[in-house]
Amino acid sequence: MKRYPTPEKPGHYWAKLVHPSDMPEGADWRSIDFEIVQVAVNDPGGKPGEPEYLSVLVPGVSPSQWVDDFIWGPRIPDFRDERDQPGLTENEKKAQGERCGCKGADDMCVCQNVTDATTRAERAQRGRR
Repeated sequence: MKRYPTPEKPGHYWAKLVHPSDMPEGADWRSIDFEIVQVAVNDPGGKPGEPEYLSVLVPGVSPSQWVDDFIWGPRIPDFRDERDQPGLTENEKKAQGERCGCKGADDMCVCQNVTDATTRAERAQRGRR
């Protein structure tokens, strides 16, 4: 895997822990291979680029680690589940309009702007496949 720059913003990344911080004597938290870690804002009052602005959460390692403790891989794109998306697709608007008294003719009607229970159930069903 090619080397990537140190993260400058929160998110999930591929990384390899090579210099663990606060590791107890006798433990070995170093990564055998690249794994997915979560980079989070450690100091909300800090500024990007400052040493303790971001920290890293590693599965199985209780203390947060620092970004300089890693060899970095690529950022993992954020997962966006359609069930969590606000707004409606054109097909969902049409289906909800058919279930509503306005028959989809009123753009300001709730049926054209907010997911109803049937649409949420259909999104959940599609998510299980």
